[in-house]
Amino acid sequence: MSRAVAFISLDNDLGPSWAGQGRDVAKWIEEKAYNGEIEYTHWAIHTMNMIARREMRAALGNAMRFWQEHEDKKQQEIGTDELV
Repeated sequence: MSRAVAFISLDNDLGPSWAGQGRDVAKWIEEKAYNGEIEYTHWAIHTMNMIARREMRAALGNAMRFWQEHEDKKQQEIGTDELV
């Protein structure tokens, strides 16, 4: 059984203050993607908070770039291994 998340839909308001905000989740995803600790996840943002929406888009856009960079690196390593 896989524990990978295939899709996440984010609102900024996650309930009580101790739960954090959607922008916190987006930044967490960004960090984990940068470190190669989570796999690519499809996402959507449905918050009405325009400032949070902008921050979440930026963080998740960065995450997508990091996922692509990790994938490109894997492909280069595979290509290099074939040349040996």
